[in-house]
Amino acid sequence: MANLVESMGGAANAQAFGALLSLVTATIAIIIAIWNGIIIQKQARLSVIPALSIWANYPTRDSPIVRVTIANKGFGPAIIQSFQVFRDGSEIGGPLFEKTITLIKSSFGRHLSGKIYAATLERGHSLGTGDEVVIAEFSVTPELIRCGTDGVAQLMKPISLIVRYKDIYGRKWAFAVHEFDGHTFKDSCCSSSYRSARKQLGNIISSPPRHPLDEYKAR
Repeated sequence: MANLVESMGGAANAQAFGALLSLVTATIAIIIAIWNGIIIQKQARLSVIPALSIWANYPTRDSPIVRVTIANKGFGPAIIQSFQVFRDGSEIGGPLFEKTITLIKSSFGRHLSGKIYAATLERGHSLGTGDEVVIAEFSVTPELIRCGTDGVAQLMKPISLIVRYKDIYGRKWAFAVHEFDGHTFKDSCCSSSYRSARKQLGNIISSPPRHPLDEYKAR
């Protein structure tokens, strides 16, 4: 031990070296703690990402009902910011559920039979984990039912929609459906997933959502 102290140039240098070693050790421990905190925070954020899904129940001879349902299959609530519907790439406006009814009438026309039930997802609505919302339910004619699922699908193919929402951390997301394909991406022009979706979906992504008050004014 005496030889070690002597090799360091005396007790003072040895003490300084020990202090420096302690400082380096403490710094490494702090860096590891910060890194672990970042990883834990990232995992926590990933654990609450919403994941929207949509599907349609097609009519049969026993039940002439078409039902379209949207649900949150993710791990956290989706706080809705806007809900837009399109036909042939053109947005259909209107307040609340009226735009959904207009979309159904313009798409199915003479093949409709009976009343139309429609709902929408408006700004501030929270779609919790496992929640489902029927956004459209309507009856169709026996003639269309005889055409099978292909006949209904042909009428639904021009329909597109996009739901913009936030997670509980305030991050912006979007869920778009176009030609039966679903796309989930970060709702930010800086995001690579946004740019990729915009290339595929074009006007559906780039059309800014209207303010609810503007929807009523345009009524």
